[in-house]
Amino acid sequence: MTEFDNSGNEQNFEENEINELNDANKSIQNIPETIDAESTQDDIEAVLSKDASDTEPVEEYKDEQKESEFSDDEEYIDVEETDEDSENTLDKDVSNTIKRFASKKLRDFRMLNSAKRKKYIIIASIVTILFVLVITDIIPILPNSYHRSYVGNSYTLGETLGSDTKAYGNSVLYASNGSLLCFGPDMKLEYKIDTFQGVPTIRTNKKGVIVFCRGGYDAFVMSDRNNYKVVSGDEAIISASVNEKSDYVIVTSEMGYSACVSAYSSNHESIYKWHTNNTVIDTAISPSTKRIVAATVDHSDTAIYGKLVFLDTAQKTPLKELELKDNIISELYFPDENTIIAIGNSYTVAYTATGNQKWKIDYEGKLLKTFDISDEGNIAFLFNRYNSELSESGIELYGTDGKKTGSYDSKSNVRGISVNNNYCLLSLDKQTVLIDNDGDVKKAVDRSVDYQYIVLYNNYNFAFGVNDNIAEILSVRH
Repeated sequence: MTEFDNSGNEQNFEENEINELNDANKSIQNIPETIDAESTQDDIEAVLSKDASDTEPVEEYKDEQKESEFSDDEEYIDVEETDEDSENTLDKDVSNTIKRFASKKLRDFRMLNSAKRKKYIIIASIVTILFVLVITDIIPILPNSYHRSYVGNSYTLGETLGSDTKAYGNSVLYASNGSLLCFGPDMKLEYKIDTFQGVPTIRTNKKGVIVFCRGGYDAFVMSDRNNYKVVSGDEAIISASVNEKSDYVIVTSEMGYSACVSAYSSNHESIYKWHTNNTVIDTAISPSTKRIVAATVDHSDTAIYGKLVFLDTAQKTPLKELELKDNIISELYFPDENTIIAIGNSYTVAYTATGNQKWKIDYEGKLLKTFDISDEGNIAFLFNRYNSELSESGIELYGTDGKKTGSYDSKSNVRGISVNNNYCLLSLDKQTVLIDNDGDVKKAVDRSVDYQYIVLYNNYNFAFGVNDNIAEILSVRH
């Protein structure tokens, strides 16, 4: 071992190299057994080289084997974590972007001189104040914003006995003393039109309006303030109705018959006439004017019952007649071309324009006091809990599909209701209650007076109310 021991630095180098190989592979520990006293330096290097080269492939194989053993699991884990990681990364990216943007703007602001800083602060303050004023409806520019400045506006009507009022888009119509008045949501009188004397009834359907007096000979038809006409006939008017395009139907008494149903276009041209020996209570004409439905009353030896007659304006004879047992129809309404809603004293039923039933609302014995129907076809029924006009009241709300959306029970007597824009306003003794389509109370407000009429505006935050001879704007939600 003399020659090996005398190798000096070379010996230390080779020992270090052997130690490194020992850490990687235990087989290198056998290297000293292959070296004897007569081995030369070249022999030692050759052995080391051989062992090192023999060891490296083993290490690579083990590494490859480890990869093959765990590669499937590792890929599966990566797939599992990809979505979460991507979402977290996206959130971090967005957050970092916002932070960088805010930081940049803050640095830019700090670099401005005092005059520019003051200017920006003033602008930001004005924008913030305007935003708050708009959101809180102090500046009423948002849809259904609350026009606080309108509340309390009033108009002196004069005699209100024998008058009628209806919602009309964003406005309200009021008819009395031979005049039709239209009030805007601010109580401004938008127009006043002279009509005819008598006790008026207003029927509306979106833009269409007809005003008539039962027993009178004149009817007022309007599609807008610049397009209206008073039409006159030789026979007394029994009822009248209008569609959304201002096509209309007038039912009059007729010599030799009980009634005559006459339909006219918005240009006042005759569309259809139908004579009947039955008593006609109400009619409705479809938006296309192709269909007319008439509600009549008939009787047998033992009972009086209602009947619906379905008419086609291209045919002289009725398409269909339906007897409605124990139900007298008081009003008909076409919310769309193929749906006719018939509101009766025992139940409300909807049919197609050719007489096939779509849905039915049974009152289940409850006494119907009044109802209101919106332009969209939503209906609110007011029932007296007991057989008394002054009893406790119940309100039931239904959608255009005939399904109940909500109800509200009042311990006080409800005087009247008004439906508009998915809300219903109740008028009680010295109180108003605003409920939504679910029947949930949005606001109850005590009043100092009672209102003969109350109409909920399309903006359901306020209403048109008539007290004695004064009409005024009421806050009903704030």
